[in-house]
Amino acid sequence: MYGLVNQGVRDMVIEAGGESLWQTVRKAAGVELEEFSSMTPYDDSLTMALVDAASRVLETPANDLLRGFGRHWIEFTHKTGYGPLMAVSGESVREFLSNLDQMHARIKISMPDLDPPGFDCEARDDGVIEVAYYSSRAGLVPMVVGLLEGLAERFGETITVEHTVAKQNLDEPDLLEVTVLEGR
Repeated sequence: MYGLVNQGVRDMVIEAGGESLWQTVRKAAGVELEEFSSMTPYDDSLTMALVDAASRVLETPANDLLRGFGRHWIEFTHKTGYGPLMAVSGESVREFLSNLDQMHARIKISMPDLDPPGFDCEARDDGVIEVAYYSSRAGLVPMVVGLLEGLAERFGETITVEHTVAKQNLDEPDLLEVTVLEGR
């Protein structure tokens, strides 16, 4: 993953407990780097070590931490320069989801080693948005749920997200159902 993700984890931990907590998490993860370059790719294992260490240090289940990180990511990327790109990607959860793959394609221009997830979204007649989430990485569905919740908050919407089908292998998608309860 790119250093921007690691910077986001760092930012979330510092927000939760300051620089000293970040140093504790970093050391518990066995990460010697003090800073991460946002445009540099790092091995996924480094990011997952940070998440695992933060989970232990904060005494928070990893899935809860990833969900919280997904919510945090929305604001973090907005304040670190990606706000305009996010703004042109939609003004509602439904609109944003329909443009997510195109947004990732634009980001890939400046981050050529990016391995973004893929999203196929279909709005049903009952108002539910079916989301097929494809990723070469396992275990990140809680982060996606948090991302969706963070987007809804950003757009002034209230949603529910249900993980309806867990993929059995990396070639298959996880399936989620997003219901917009209030908002656009």
